[in-house]
Amino acid sequence: MAIDSTDATEHDFLDLRSEVSEVHARGFRVRRQPAAHLRIHKILVPVDFSECSNRALDYAVGLAQPFGACIALLHVVEPGIGTNQSLALTPTLDAAYQRSFNAAQERLARLRERHLGARTSVETLVRIGRSPSEIVDTAKALGADLIVLGTHGSTGSRISLLGGTAEKVVRQANCPVLTVRCWEH
Repeated sequence: MAIDSTDATEHDFLDLRSEVSEVHARGFRVRRQPAAHLRIHKILVPVDFSECSNRALDYAVGLAQPFGACIALLHVVEPGIGTNQSLALTPTLDAAYQRSFNAAQERLARLRERHLGARTSVETLVRIGRSPSEIVDTAKALGADLIVLGTHGSTGSRISLLGGTAEKVVRQANCPVLTVRCWEH
């Protein structure tokens, strides 16, 4: 960005249609060039199998196509309310998590087939833990360039007990986050 002194007035405007825009304010001209090399290689899409996460997946597919980006679908199996994660898993609890894990893998495979078809650059992941931290940790581990997630995936009292997953991810993620509303805009 270059700054030049000119006779510009504060009433000059920014033309967003041109490739190089000039902003005139307080006697300075600022030339902005678009980000020449915006690259998106990997998009993380956390899903909870709700309509909101399906909409977020649709957005992610639309963004991935022009960049040739890989999509990583993530489902997080949440521990039960009141579960103390510091305790060793009992055989019963371990079996319940394994059933949830296996069911999530099957649902992710069906979701992949339904929304992405034969697209080869898709991976599916299931993690056990708290959604916000697992999403952020997975994005870091994968080197994700973007996270795309729905804003109202959970329903009922879980929202008030756990807080907003999307808000926590936006605050903690080290890459850009696109939130997709559940309803039409």
